[in-house]
Amino acid sequence: PNEGQPISILEAMGNGMMIVTTDHAGIPDIVKDGVNGIVVSKEDQVVDRVYNSLIYTGVRELKQIEVLNRSQCNKNYSESHYLSALKEIFKNK
Repeated sequence: PNEGQPISILEAMGNGMMIVTTDHAGIPDIVKDGVNGIVVSKEDQVVDRVYNSLIYTGVRELKQIEVLNRSQCNKNYSESHYLSALKEIFKNK
């Protein structure tokens, strides 16, 4: 319940997968509904929401999502990015 950005989502993005997730905690910060995945609220009926989203998503759009997720993950969640952000935090304290 306390995990803000699940590692499993970042791993899936890094492997170019389309993400299907809920709007819990910090997840909407990394997964944008209709952009790089499907984000459902806890109140949504998940099966209907996912089915309706996927039925209108073509192969070209899925490929674009795969490329976007991989590049976002490499850019924003790499070890070097993380270490650089930590250095900035400690430098400003």
